[in-house]
Amino acid sequence: MILVFDDVYTQPISSSHGTRCGLNGVSFRIDAGEICGLLGPNGSGKSTALSVALGLVGVSSGSVRLFDRDPREHGALQHGAVGFLPQRNVLRHEMSAATYLAHFATLFGLKAFPLSCKRVLTRLV
Repeated sequence: MILVFDDVYTQPISSSHGTRCGLNGVSFRIDAGEICGLLGPNGSGKSTALSVALGLVGVSSGSVRLFDRDPREHGALQHGAVGFLPQRNVLRHEMSAATYLAHFATLFGLKAFPLSCKRVLTRLV
């Protein structure tokens, strides 16, 4: 089992498009080897569902299991089990490219030294 949502509800979510109900009784299961796509119009809860699956947003009721663990307790992103880039980039504009590289390297448990960052950045230009 990769991901299980069992009757998941979240609090209403406010955004620039107004207040949406969040998730309202969502249930599904994704097993190993399966490919799943989340389809729906804007505001239907796709990003919220992914945020819940990764433990970034809590649930009001129901349960979520990612790799047979509660994502709020085990932090899938912290262990490198899942990569996720939200639709709204939370990276700060005042950060340099080298600072970004160091930040993401630490997410993967790598040590980013200035020379390594400079070498990578030189290849990208």
